[in-house]
Amino acid sequence: MSTALKLVAAWLLTAVLAAETLFMATHARLDFPFLAPALLGAVVVQIRWCRSRFELLAMVPLAACLALLRFGFHFRLWCENAAHLGLFLGLASLFFMGVAVLRSRPHELRDRIGAFGVALAAPAFVVMTAAVLSGTGHAHPVTLDRVLYTFDGSLGFQPSFVVGRLLTHMAWLGALANISYEQVPVAVLILYTSARRATERTKPNLLLVIGVASLAGYLLYALLPAAGPLYLFPSRFPNSAEPPAGLALSPAVLSADVPRNAIPSLHMAWAVLLCWNARRSAL
Repeated sequence: MSTALKLVAAWLLTAVLAAETLFMATHARLDFPFLAPALLGAVVVQIRWCRSRFELLAMVPLAACLALLRFGFHFRLWCENAAHLGLFLGLASLFFMGVAVLRSRPHELRDRIGAFGVALAAPAFVVMTAAVLSGTGHAHPVTLDRVLYTFDGSLGFQPSFVVGRLLTHMAWLGALANISYEQVPVAVLILYTSARRATERTKPNLLLVIGVASLAGYLLYALLPAAGPLYLFPSRFPNSAEPPAGLALSPAVLSADVPRNAIPSLHMAWAVLLCWNARRSAL
């Protein structure tokens, strides 16, 4: 392919990438679970791997322009969606990394594609996970929530209700827990990009480990389908627990829209894997 054709192809693909970025910025669901943190992880990858100061400096104004396209100059909308602004930063970061791939020299191409692929891994994983979880309610309309709730009551108290009240009454602790819960994709990419220069003996293939653990978790959801006490007692949780003695040990029929992902806790598994691999990498 001649140089002129390569240049034209690069400009055409850049235009397509720009159109995709604009479409996502204006149409992406802001309430899509974990999408904003997953896209924010692209910023982590770009900061770690990018060698261009221009890309890093231009990322913020581009993200601001994308947010303006979505919210305009309505200050109230900006405040209401402050937790989702990472989505626009991530889209801006992905745009510049995509352009870098299209315009990279041959000796840079492998690293650029690797960075872009890692940055896309988190949002792709989030979208795929949502698709898988959306089917668990239809695959398992009957759950074991009542049986599990009775087992918890045999301990002498209901742990989920105790923790739920604690997080509700201590607003700062609830906010901290919520941030920690949602920002797992960012933590995974921080560790992965930090460990990429570690020796082969200690370097963890973290993305593969997380993927295998997640697959195992999804298979276990089918063995023990449950949604959790929030969905079993939506009007009571977490203030007043139902006495287990008056609860029939029978399967519960919950809405098919509720994912059956209470057991095992993949967030707990991911946190343990992050801590373990951080120690192995001496980070």
